[in-house]
Amino acid sequence: MDVDKAALEARERSYAEAREKTERAAVERATAEVRQRAMAGARERLEKASMEAKLKAERAVVERATAEARQRAVEKSMAQKSASDAHDRVEISVHDRFSASFRSADTRQSSLSSMSMLHHVNFKLIWLLFQANALAEKNMCDLLAQREREEKNRVAEALVAEVRRWSSGKEGNLRALLSTLQYILGSDSGWQLVLLTEVIT
Repeated sequence: MDVDKAALEARERSYAEAREKTERAAVERATAEVRQRAMAGARERLEKASMEAKLKAERAVVERATAEARQRAVEKSMAQKSASDAHDRVEISVHDRFSASFRSADTRQSSLSSMSMLHHVNFKLIWLLFQANALAEKNMCDLLAQREREEKNRVAEALVAEVRRWSSGKEGNLRALLSTLQYILGSDSGWQLVLLTEVIT
């Protein structure tokens, strides 16, 4: 009976020590998880602030480019209007000069030919201005589309790197993956935090 009692006490002590070690390990794991979550949150806030600053800078560049394009369009429109006014004045002057100087049918035909030539030149000028404006707008759209593609690629690369960092060393360990899933989903995903001890339980 004394031997059995001693063996029982030794067994209970070993159980108590094992339980204490398990509880200590669980506390250490929980502390490490809390520390890791805090570091991940700080890193996420830093990356978000950096991304917002970069987006603001790119938006400012796009807005400046758009304002410059608008200003160029206004200048072209004003130049076109002044050219049109000058053409109208020249046309009226030529018409008056020809009608006052010449009365015969031949001179009338020559006057009409000159006016037709002026119309043709004016049409060419307008067409060239239209082409230049269309080309500027197309270049601006291409630039904006290229910047949008580059931003999407950058976000995708950052996301892939974040997922790889999150899953590194935890391949096949579903509990560890679930208990750290909040690090890549973000605070606005609606994911409820699951502790590793709860998943094990």
